[in-house]
Amino acid sequence: MRSIPISFRRVAFALVLLQPFCLAYQASPVLVFTVEPRDTSVGAAINPGSGVKVKLFDNLGRPIRDQKITIAIGANPPGNATLSGTLTQMTDRGGTATFPDLEIDWFGTGYTLAATANPSGGPVSGTSAAFNERRVGDPCLGPGMPACSSGCADTDRDGLNDAWEIAGGVDLNGDGKITDSAHDLLLPGADPRKPDIFVQYDWMDYGGLDYQCSADSDCPQNGGSQFGTATCTGPPVPGSARSCVQSCSTDLDCRALGQAHGSDRCIANVCRHTHDPEAVSKGALDAVAASFADHGINLHIERGRALPHSHVLSFRLLSEMSDQCEGGSVPARSAGLGQYAESYFDLKSKFFDSRKEAAYHYLIFAHYSGCDTPDHCVNDGHTGACPLNNGRPTVSAGQSGYSEINGNDAIVSLGSFINDKEAFLTALAPGGKPFGQFILGGTFMHELGHNLGLRHGGGVSLTPDPNSCYPPQCEDEHTVPAEPNYKPNYLSVMNYRYQLAGIQSASFPGGFSPVNTRLDYSTQLLPGAAVSDGIPGVLDEHNLDETVVHGLTSGNADLFTYTDGACVSHSAWPTHGPVDWNGDGVAGDTRTAMADLNPQGTNSVCGAPIDIHRGHIDWGPAMGQSIFRYGFQCTQFYTDPVGNSAGIAPTPDLKTVRFAPDNTSPETATPAELTPEMAREARVLYPTIVVSIEILPGGKSSEPPITPGQYGVVNVALLGTDSLDVTKVDLSSLRFSGATPLSSAIEDVNGDGRPDLLITFDTARMKRDPDNGRARLTGWLTNGLGFIGER
Repeated sequence: MRSIPISFRRVAFALVLLQPFCLAYQASPVLVFTVEPRDTSVGAAINPGSGVKVKLFDNLGRPIRDQKITIAIGANPPGNATLSGTLTQMTDRGGTATFPDLEIDWFGTGYTLAATANPSGGPVSGTSAAFNERRVGDPCLGPGMPACSSGCADTDRDGLNDAWEIAGGVDLNGDGKITDSAHDLLLPGADPRKPDIFVQYDWMDYGGLDYQCSADSDCPQNGGSQFGTATCTGPPVPGSARSCVQSCSTDLDCRALGQAHGSDRCIANVCRHTHDPEAVSKGALDAVAASFADHGINLHIERGRALPHSHVLSFRLLSEMSDQCEGGSVPARSAGLGQYAESYFDLKSKFFDSRKEAAYHYLIFAHYSGCDTPDHCVNDGHTGACPLNNGRPTVSAGQSGYSEINGNDAIVSLGSFINDKEAFLTALAPGGKPFGQFILGGTFMHELGHNLGLRHGGGVSLTPDPNSCYPPQCEDEHTVPAEPNYKPNYLSVMNYRYQLAGIQSASFPGGFSPVNTRLDYSTQLLPGAAVSDGIPGVLDEHNLDETVVHGLTSGNADLFTYTDGACVSHSAWPTHGPVDWNGDGVAGDTRTAMADLNPQGTNSVCGAPIDIHRGHIDWGPAMGQSIFRYGFQCTQFYTDPVGNSAGIAPTPDLKTVRFAPDNTSPETATPAELTPEMAREARVLYPTIVVSIEILPGGKSSEPPITPGQYGVVNVALLGTDSLDVTKVDLSSLRFSGATPLSSAIEDVNGDGRPDLLITFDTARMKRDPDNGRARLTGWLTNGLGFIGER
């Protein structure tokens, strides 16, 4: 073998020793920004002309060419920006990659760019200096600029500034234009010349009964007679080892339960119900929008999605909810998405696009709200287990809803009105519209009214000092004393009297029989002339003047409801014509009548007149005018959709939110919203219907004629129909020209094969009413449905 010279061996050995050093050198490339991004406008190229430059070199400063470098957003304050352009470039002979067309589509401060490469020496990255993306265009077009606090023009004073409404949206990303829902909040149909209100609603999807039970007999007791075949075989629910189940084979089995179950479905052989308003009463929300349109206001209602069904929806946080109030809690694993109880705010955080906070109200249709059972709720003086703290009002078992006053959050909860009982949803009110339109649409309109600042007793919430603000200067439920509810002269769905039944009207001023029913807020100050104490718009229960020829002096055919001095409820009385305030059967016979016009409003026993009823106008004196407080964006409830502070206050502390009504102590607390029991007791559950009657003087002969006040009897036949079961008439409610029945019988009077109710009255007890001379029969069914028949 040939020998290698010593000197050559030393050189080779040195190269071997150097090789690890070379490998270490190659493993440490460096990546730096040589031309940093500068502040630029949203959507414009960063560093136009030069672009952003990044250099890749080794430890000795030598450029590394032909390497792929990728660039992306590093720090991104808004969290939803996109970097566009050519995001990958190759390094040139000098090791530099140039990015000439980079753009960011969202405004913000403190952005950085991050560059990465993966040369043979291993992955390497670098970060640019911070820079800003500047908003362009009209500043009023951006979020955080509600008209009520930003100084931006708002011609129609609806809280949405003109820039938003003209452009058709809110420029969330700051590029100065409205393009799509990914970058902007779209406000389709907004009009700067008309007030606009935007609402998104979601609903509880198909769910079971969730009624507690220990035996089958508990099911109809808890859920109504229609569940007479339900069995106590269901899974556990809070407070009970079993629950009620209504078995089925087809959807028809569920719908046979009654009108209230026309949208029920048979799922896995169990009847399940939904709270989807379009399934429960199709078109009810369209009727609400039409009512707003009639008054020059655009109500935009956006249909959302079905949510997993929970039995109770609470306006408390999940962490606050308890087994003793909502019936479910997080520790018990019975509260949360799809559980027995759920928090409104938990659902809102999951399913409502927070960017809509700039303009939208959010409402959920639920089964129950606030609490689940009378023992847990506050009802009829029972203190219950639900706390009376954190600025929240009391909650009642089965209440119809819950909403923020001057806010944008609301719940409609009609489970106790519709699903738990046999509700008459498809029966037609005068005017041909189904009852369901008024029960569902009226409650939706009622809760939205609270968001707009309206109160049960009329007026708006101005957050007055309850220690110094008295009616009539501050007429709302913050006043001392509070404005009473069930006012006869406040014709608005905000009033419990008209929330579920709507406002009815006759065919002419002074007429009694309703021919139309509508959803409406108050349009008039009633009485329209000096009536009780000489002040227009005031009814004093101690001083009711029947001699006022036109009663509430509305000048139109609207009807109102009231309770007279004899504690008799009247379901349809003209707002323009003499009124029988004292209940003696004759209108217009006294100047000194007294009556407890709203016994359900302030005391539980009729006959103690204490209230002064002030009328209110909700809509305003002209088209497009109202007393609504549109600008929830400028209240404590507003959160800027991109996280910037806006409005009067920053993100609200949910523990201090005020709801309707705002009660302050157990002694003065009233139920938060209407319940079925309250509505039935006050006889305000349904619109009044018109019935057919036949008058048979002196028995069944046609003579002699009726002579009120003289000795004799008269028979009146209330004719039954397919939709009127005369066996359900509350006989004690019947009145015929002021007279009560002597006797009654069920028989087929007109020979049509249907049972009729034949009622005998004493003509000596009848009163001669100075109206149009028509004979009038009024009364109620046992379910609270009022009726009137005239001949």
